Amino acid sequence: MRSGIVVQVPASPGDGGGGRLKVLYIVGFDRSGSTILANIVGEVDGFVHPGELRRLWELELRAPNRKATCGCGKHVRDCPYWQAVLQSAFGGIGPGQAVDPADVFRWQQRELREIHVPRLVARRPGQTMTRDSLRRYADVATRLYRAVAEVSGARVVIDSSKWPGDAALLNLLPDVEPYFLHLVRDPRGAVNSRYRRMRRERGRASMLRMAYDATRWTSINLEAVAIGRREQRPRLQLHYEDFVARPRETVDSILRFVGEVSAQSPFLDDRTVTLSTNHTVSGNGSRFRTGEIEISQDTGWRHEMSRTERLLVTTLAYPAMRYYGY
Repeated sequence: MRSGIVVQVPASPGDGGGGRLKVLYIVGFDRSGSTILANIVGEVDGFVHPGELRRLWELELRAPNRKATCGCGKHVRDCPYWQAVLQSAFGGIGPGQAVDPADVFRWQQRELREIHVPRLVARRPGQTMTRDSLRRYADVATRLYRAVAEVSGARVVIDSSKWPGDAALLNLLPDVEPYFLHLVRDPRGAVNSRYRRMRRERGRASMLRMAYDATRWTSINLEAVAIGRREQRPRLQLHYEDFVARPRETVDSILRFVGEVSAQSPFLDDRTVTLSTNHTVSGNGSRFRTGEIEISQDTGWRHEMSRTERLLVTTLAYPAMRYYGY
């Protein structure tokens, strides 16, 4: 059984001073509650949640045929907030501009795939980046974080990308003070949430894809632990189930974790929160929900998954499930 809401790895000395920007990076498997959690924390003064920033470049490549939709309901390229961010960071983006999304996406795919995470984790902060694509992507990431903070006036940028490669890169950015929030959810709940729509549209989910995701659940969570431990960076381990059971207490713990305790709270009571319109560039569909929202646990996997599906996911993820108390 889990022993509490969080497990904290002591941080190395440093409080984000010296001009370094605090970035709270949520790392973990998909469909673990990161969007709603980050949106709640983003309501606190001094915090901003721009969504899954790593997906900005991929989504921009689809424009104008399939434009990326901001949390405010507008397309990213039409949103005044994102126009200001991209202008501040790069003077605009696109073919012929200083930054082309096609280039950034190519650098991202070349340097930050899961296979490269051990190499990134092994690098020391301050070590020269000899690979041109890694150096260029690191510069773009730093400028983007800075511009989001500048336009929003925030002290802490919350990145809910969850991808281990981008999390490992944060350790190498000299102008960023990273705080890692390792979010873990029961793999049966996470995998079921990913294939709920497929089951609804096709009548069944893909067993092969479920098997693949069950193994990825293990690898991503192991990588998340390694990333925080490499330089003893501040790391907070949080279970989705504990968050939905005690949302207000959980958010208070996160504020203390990054050293930004605030008297302001978006909570009306222990379970009900008020969310305003956000400017998340990507994330779960819950990012479009505003107004009063009661936080509740999604336990649909218990009756939506077949016995075979539950057995498949449990068998493949079992060692890590035991480690995390499931």
